[in-house]
Amino acid sequence: MENLFSCLCSSLMFASNRQRFLKGEGPHLMNIMLKERKASRNGALRTLDFAMTGVEGKDNCQKIVDILGLRTIFPLFMKPPKGNKRSGETRTENEEHVISCIASLVRNCTGSNRQRVFNKFTENDHE
Repeated sequence: MENLFSCLCSSLMFASNRQRFLKGEGPHLMNIMLKERKASRNGALRTLDFAMTGVEGKDNCQKIVDILGLRTIFPLFMKPPKGNKRSGETRTENEEHVISCIASLVRNCTGSNRQRVFNKFTENDHE
């Protein structure tokens, strides 16, 4: 399974594939995998990181906010998932992916979506 996520991440390095990812409802599927807390969680987080990075990831960032993906990303920011022994991912790598996703959201979202991202930092009395 990790090989599939690695292939997907490699394909997302090419800008036109990010639009295909968006049209194929990739952000929505990755959000579902993050919610399930199964073995696919780390790969889904890494894939979202690749999909949202850079200027080409702007549409994916907007989509994540629209599908209420902040509800799944911000809890990972507060407590990153443990690493996966099989794939060799560590907690540090997962923290890096979460922070990269949030940085991409802040950088690429505009208007009310950007305000929603900033509001996530202040909800629950700045928890």
